[in-house]
Amino acid sequence: MRETLWMSAAAFLLGSGSVACGDDSDGDADVAGDDGGGEAEADADADADADADADMEADAADDGAGDAVDAVDADGDALDADDGAGDAVDAVDADGGPIDEGWNCVGLVVNPTPTASTTLWTTVVTDFLGGSPLESVVFRACAGTDAACSSPLDTATTDSAGRATVELPLGAAGFDGYFDMALDGYVPQLRWPLPPVTEVAATGDHPSVMLSVTGVGMIAGLLGVTPDAGRGHIVFTALDCGNIPAVGVVGELDTADASALLFYTVGDTPSTTATETDASGTLGWLNVPPGPAVATLRRADTGDIVARTTVLVRAGALTTAAVPPTPLP
Repeated sequence: MRETLWMSAAAFLLGSGSVACGDDSDGDADVAGDDGGGEAEADADADADADADADMEADAADDGAGDAVDAVDADGDALDADDGAGDAVDAVDADGGPIDEGWNCVGLVVNPTPTASTTLWTTVVTDFLGGSPLESVVFRACAGTDAACSSPLDTATTDSAGRATVELPLGAAGFDGYFDMALDGYVPQLRWPLPPVTEVAATGDHPSVMLSVTGVGMIAGLLGVTPDAGRGHIVFTALDCGNIPAVGVVGELDTADASALLFYTVGDTPSTTATETDASGTLGWLNVPPGPAVATLRRADTGDIVARTTVLVRAGALTTAAVPPTPLP
């Protein structure tokens, strides 16, 4: 059960706001296993996978259409505008070379600027554990200052395929609010797309996932804590400059009090004794006071800040985000 809950923790967040690692060219998630071709085909697939891994490593520095955060070089020259979808971070060094791996972009990140006033955003919502599409999810676009989403900017309901489309207003900084998702039997979710959405970001379908009330109870049980109905919960995936779940990140939350519980994942299991993220990049807080919360992510080895973002926490709800390096003061 632990593996079922946590082996996809990073995919949970990357699917909801960023690039789902292992997606194929059609945007559909790859599934482990074979299609019934037998052992010989499995061996061939293993060889192909090895070649694909090598190709992926060779292409790791690529900054194509999936990139998401812009930066400037040492002379202050702006890089090309990007899509704001939470994808890989682009930057260049003083010589104009790519530095989109590790933490080399920290301090250079500049969020993209929209050139249109609105954009459409289409999502496909599925169940986190089972993967099946969720119909009748109320999907609302909300201003970042509207904690209850009492005045939604747009509202849609998912169809039988789990798909819904909302229109987003793009201010000077793009859409810097959140998506509110609600369905009976599931924990209400506040999903924050980072960096803010711009018009280019809204092309294609954006996967979203929801966690059942039972699933949250299981997670809380693994951590030895009882969910407080008057408080909310946060789950982040920390990303590095290449949009890879980041090892060795520590989290701070300005509203965390004695009742809030910080956790990281270790070997696919949530832990309150771990002190930094593992390869999943997953961290979070249970039983957080409702209201605005400023989260700061740091490198554990140096203490340097790599990201700082403000989210909203709502009683009885789950706040989620995939957090790449952000602009810093």
